[in-house]
Amino acid sequence: MRLKTKKLVLASDHAGFYLKNALVKLFTEAGYDVIDCGTDSDSSCDYPVFAEKLCDKINSGEAELGILCCGTGIGMSMAANKVKGIRCAHCHDVFSAEATRQHNDANIIAFGARVIGIATAEMIVDEFLNAELVTEVAFGRYRFKSKGQFEKVLLFSSVILVGLVGIIFKSEILTTICSIVGI
Repeated sequence: MRLKTKKLVLASDHAGFYLKNALVKLFTEAGYDVIDCGTDSDSSCDYPVFAEKLCDKINSGEAELGILCCGTGIGMSMAANKVKGIRCAHCHDVFSAEATRQHNDANIIAFGARVIGIATAEMIVDEFLNAELVTEVAFGRYRFKSKGQFEKVLLFSSVILVGLVGIIFKSEILTTICSIVGI
């Protein structure tokens, strides 16, 4: 495993407990500093609690990247994405894991222990942790150069889209919205 970062944070619910533990063991044996935010058993638990613990570690700077495991990966990713500053991608394949780091600057990956096995998880995590954000202008599309720019560009793009729809359809409601946001 060829990881650039040396500090990782992992968390799971009861369904992802065994997969998370396998990954914790793998990274620890490879010499990485691993923060395990739980859960500590396969007893039923509430996944948002553990997603939030992991997100707090990312936002505090204690770790740069995180890995969430649950049954499908969906619940954990939804819970994580409610936390400001978090960009969690739900991935079950290597291409998506690499692409979400390169183009979306994801700082957490989530996947399901009931969907993928340990070997697949290792390959996905390897790509996720080693992919780098693309920061240059390529093919006429803008690549984000800093964290936070992603959210600003998305907001700006949404406002522009609403404005264009208002202009095209001359809708009073959309025109009013555009005037409120200053377009």
